[in-house]
Amino acid sequence: MSKRFNSLANEFGCAYGFVLFVYIWVIVMKEGPVNYFALTMGLIIIYVVIFFSHRMRKKSKAKKRNYQFLFDQSAASNIYLELVTEVIRVDGGKSEKELKYLEEIVNHYFTEKRASYILGVIYAKLENPPIDVKAHCAEMMKEFDTHAVVQLMHLIVGICVSDAFLTKKENAILREIAVELKVPFSTYNQILLMYRFKHEGARQRKKKTTYSSKSQLLSAYGILEITEDAEIDEIKKAYRALAVIHHPDKVIHLGEEMQIVAKEKFQIISDAYELIKEKKGFS
Repeated sequence: MSKRFNSLANEFGCAYGFVLFVYIWVIVMKEGPVNYFALTMGLIIIYVVIFFSHRMRKKSKAKKRNYQFLFDQSAASNIYLELVTEVIRVDGGKSEKELKYLEEIVNHYFTEKRASYILGVIYAKLENPPIDVKAHCAEMMKEFDTHAVVQLMHLIVGICVSDAFLTKKENAILREIAVELKVPFSTYNQILLMYRFKHEGARQRKKKTTYSSKSQLLSAYGILEITEDAEIDEIKKAYRALAVIHHPDKVIHLGEEMQIVAKEKFQIISDAYELIKEKKGFS
């Protein structure tokens, strides 16, 4: 829907520019003895410049949308994978159990070929000495906007909690990274609650239970950043605000695989909202 709207807006903008040009040209023609030829040529040049600059912006945006930063061996890719590696390393990441969970979560989000590439890079980096987390985060802040940083933080946390458990050491380094990336504590906590909500839902499906646990409901309230006694209007407002902030289109430039992560996060927010709606009894 948004792509179609943008397309229509672009077409309307070009049409408007052409109509404006014709209107000014007709006015100049009626005025008589002025140098309408020079003015007309000037208008044509202005319109051509605007038109082609518009086309170049569209091409630039299209290129940005196809940017698969994790697979281009760029500085941005290296910085991010260094941080992922450090989080894995901090709690005995070389153990067979930890590596198994790492492989599962990477293969879940990425194609086999790309998952193999990412795992190969991480395994190689695990052999290197620890990095300066603060310096790496500072470089990341230069490479990515706020939406992208939150999305990348979401994936790092997901790798840590892939075993449905977060150790004190893992939590400590994740908190450090969140602080250095200027991710608010409320947002970091929200990410943790999203994964807890997801794991609790998976556990219930495994047990084949049809009811939601009290803990999952509390996670749902935490995700929407509201309390249990929130009014219906407040709940709806909170959901709409999150839907705008975490819409997958916000990080479309990170590539197709990161869109999977974004859509999964967006689905968790929607599921949390649906659970609250069910318990509160409104539509």
